[in-house]
Amino acid sequence: MSRTITLLALAQAAAVICGFFGLAIILRHHGYPDEPFQAGSSFVIYHWSPFTLFLRRMGMILLVVPLAWTIFAVIPERRAHYILPHTLWLYIGAIIPFVMIMMFFYAIFHPCIAVPN
Repeated sequence: MSRTITLLALAQAAAVICGFFGLAIILRHHGYPDEPFQAGSSFVIYHWSPFTLFLRRMGMILLVVPLAWTIFAVIPERRAHYILPHTLWLYIGAIIPFVMIMMFFYAIFHPCIAVPN
């Protein structure tokens, strides 16, 4: 089971790192750190989405999630009982990379919010 935990933790860390750098590439394309690229009418002002800015500035702090998950997944493997059973930790570990990828995809596809002028 240690191999499974290691592979899931690496998948989680890879999701965070790839998402962070993918978001950085897309934001640079849109003109980050300046104001976002405006290709619309003058009736709308574009601002960076707060969620996108949070992931861009503090995205690497999400590497704490794989570390914490690994610790919480190893403890029930070594003991008979802990907070949650070992198999449930494995299911949670398989869901975490999907959730992280979806967060970064949302930030990549919606980097700006439009505010009426």
